[in-house]
Amino acid sequence: MHPSSTAARAREKVRTNFARDANAARNKFVAKEGPGSVKAPGAYWANRAPDSEAFSVPDNFATREAKYDAALHDLSASLSNSELSIFDQIHNTEQGANFSFMPLPEPEDQRMIYTLISMAKTMRPRWPEIYSLIRDYRTKTTRAKLVQDFDMGVDYIAIPVNNPGPSDRKFKLRYGLVNNLTVPTDVHPDGSIRVTPGVSHGRLQAGLDYCNILDREGKNEIVIALRQHAGQFPVYAMREGDRLRCYSIVGGAPVFDGRTISGRGVMSAW
Repeated sequence: MHPSSTAARAREKVRTNFARDANAARNKFVAKEGPGSVKAPGAYWANRAPDSEAFSVPDNFATREAKYDAALHDLSASLSNSELSIFDQIHNTEQGANFSFMPLPEPEDQRMIYTLISMAKTMRPRWPEIYSLIRDYRTKTTRAKLVQDFDMGVDYIAIPVNNPGPSDRKFKLRYGLVNNLTVPTDVHPDGSIRVTPGVSHGRLQAGLDYCNILDREGKNEIVIALRQHAGQFPVYAMREGDRLRCYSIVGGAPVFDGRTISGRGVMSAW
């Protein structure tokens, strides 16, 4: 079979799998929770591949409910080191694996936004206008929230919401942490550490200067807050051989755009 035919069949398989997996997940959720549950006040259906255009729509970031409906919640990710191959820094290296690339602000800009957020929360009762202004900044700043130079083992937990409205969900999502975590032996000779409040606080603090985790080679993990932005990001891509083929997601399905990314993170035309 001609290589181009093989690639075309692989891309069509990806499109089919996107639709199949999304529909299967939705149907399973509805079967368990009942009709109308996908957007019910007490439920949440997770979609890890939102349409590309969703990131540029301001209304998607106006409220927590809007973010959840558009699947623009916090996500676990890896911070890429441009000096190393992408495939040496991620968990899934199989052919056909899908990737999503997002930019982050410079560490000093991130420290500034967190300083402003803290100030605005303190001053909110006396100066609500400044709180609204900083909140608008927050909705436009994708940023790192938790950072670790190895796998954190985080997962979603549901946090009850105080006094939710009649049409609001009764919880919000947050990445929770395990009590004990398996780690590389160069992190701890026992291969395991206890996740204490001090460890959790250290991950928050590391987010203020997140590039420091790149000093250690190997897989890392960060949690990012997805926020509104214009431009070409996120860049979705699928592995084919030693390159990544880029695509957008439109209507829940991939649309390949002719660009590729090398293992070193260099983008070029197909």
